[in-house]
Amino acid sequence: SLLLIVGGAALVCRSRRGVTLTRVYAFAQIPWALIGPVVGAFFMSNGGMPRWMVMFGLLIGLTLSLAWPIFLLVWYARAPVRDEIALWERRTNAG
Repeated sequence: SLLLIVGGAALVCRSRRGVTLTRVYAFAQIPWALIGPVVGAFFMSNGGMPRWMVMFGLLIGLTLSLAWPIFLLVWYARAPVRDEIALWERRTNAG
């Protein structure tokens, strides 16, 4: 979360560092986003919940926890976004 706060502040200032920090967050968050719902589903299944509820909880957990990191990676991979970030570097280096 701290990476997102600092990275977001840097993005507001149009700093390349913000892109790097939010990408690091996205790559670091993906393994945790996969592990968390799976562990939760394991504990739900051991608690005697019906299988369909466990699977539904797992699906919702994975979807919600992976949405933001994947969005960030896809967003930064888009050509117009890469072009805009390149302009930030030129403005910074020019003056």
